[in-house]
Amino acid sequence: MRNPRFLDELRRTITDFPAPVLFPCRRGLRSASAARPAPSTGSHPRLTVPAGRPGPARPVTGSEDVAALPEHVRADVAGLESIMRPLGLEACYYGHAATGLLHVRPVIDLHSAADIAKLRQVTNEVSALVRQFKGSFAAEHGVGIARTEYMPEQVGEELLGVMREIKRVFDPKNLFNPGKIISDGRFRLDRDLRWGAGYKIELPFEPVLAFAAKDHSFVGNLEQCNGCGGCRKDAPTMCPTFLATGEEYMSTRGRANAIRAALDLRMTGDDPLRSEELEDALSTCLSCKACTTEGPSNVNLALPNAALIQARSKRHGPPPRCPCRGCACSPSPGSGPGRRPRTRWLVSVPSW
Repeated sequence: MRNPRFLDELRRTITDFPAPVLFPCRRGLRSASAARPAPSTGSHPRLTVPAGRPGPARPVTGSEDVAALPEHVRADVAGLESIMRPLGLEACYYGHAATGLLHVRPVIDLHSAADIAKLRQVTNEVSALVRQFKGSFAAEHGVGIARTEYMPEQVGEELLGVMREIKRVFDPKNLFNPGKIISDGRFRLDRDLRWGAGYKIELPFEPVLAFAAKDHSFVGNLEQCNGCGGCRKDAPTMCPTFLATGEEYMSTRGRANAIRAALDLRMTGDDPLRSEELEDALSTCLSCKACTTEGPSNVNLALPNAALIQARSKRHGPPPRCPCRGCACSPSPGSGPGRRPRTRWLVSVPSW
């Protein structure tokens, strides 16, 4: 049976939230209705807008799975704001208020040492706040790597000792998820980040595309992919090649990672534009742009794909199977906007 008194209190709490505090990430972005996230991407639809914001700062996980008793939600939000505000951080809130669960992600630039330090400070203080309300620091999404180091203070040494004993009995060789939940010191919130302080991708070419929709840069567009794996779903449309093959490198995330690895020279050869792994990933992209409409951050991976193909064709010539000889792909003197491409048969191909 519903408790009318609790529902009235919850309604007043939500009504009292000032909009700039709850959703400051909406400023300057597409409206939520403009994004069409798929219902099964594994990411909450309301996170699509802030996750796809322009610039290097993104909503970051780590302390985003806190829960307290429903009657403490209002005080919990006030406490979270008191942590974010002095650091000058925006934060994105969503969750399940009726059960006291909030997913709060501070907007942080993980390329910046100063912002990484803020992430550490925020997470430490949120952990203390959760203990104050006798809540949970990992209420829905699990402990994972980000919250491993906080297990002793969250559950206490006595209970953690019991968990260690269970782990020892059922996994004596420590084969299953070593270092997760039962910490061995290898995992830290701010260690082994995808980017990290000072990280920068150096492009071996000058992109001809403007990437004007969001970041105005090749790298900014590429880093819109947040790696959550929503493209690995089993329902159309994103990502159709993953649906057909089940291979990671055939997904949006796999292609983004392949591009990053090639540009970081972590693949075969010394010319990223001629990397075999990159060719395998990009040559199969259909440029359907389902990632732009269904991805949690609305990344348009067809753009960097096109930019890389153009750069490679300009430097090394188009591949033998390319039907676009004589058009903008080709560096030959007879190419360019003044010439009519010999690809009229492409007009009859249906638009995907």
